[in-house]
Amino acid sequence: MGEVVIDANVLFAGLLARSSKVQRAIAAPPEGIRFIAPKFVFVEVFKYKERIAAMSSLSVPELLDLFNGLLNRIDFRNEATISLPNWMRAWELCAHVDRKDLAYVALTLESGGELWTHDRELRSGLEEGGFDRFYDP
Repeated sequence: MGEVVIDANVLFAGLLARSSKVQRAIAAPPEGIRFIAPKFVFVEVFKYKERIAAMSSLSVPELLDLFNGLLNRIDFRNEATISLPNWMRAWELCAHVDRKDLAYVALTLESGGELWTHDRELRSGLEEGGFDRFYDP
């Protein structure tokens, strides 16, 4: 089974439309795929909740229902379980791009999985550092 780390911007994309590619991918993942995320993703979503609500075509109850549905399909991991070498490697990869993405990259390294991100700058920076484990549904 392959693990795919979902970052916050993918969740944001899934919350901004009534029917989206992200929603469909999370609701019906390919055989053998398990979506995971660091618990840090809750901080990111909470930080931007008003902005998401304002940009969404959904009512607040619909948005909360959708968010709950997405969260129920993701296995959340405690960042404290990530090994120090993976944190250090993630730092090397992310320090020059965006340090807030450190937990996503560290979890991807720890799980041996792939990273699902819509952040082009992050992806480009990671690729420059030799990281190429991306999920593209």
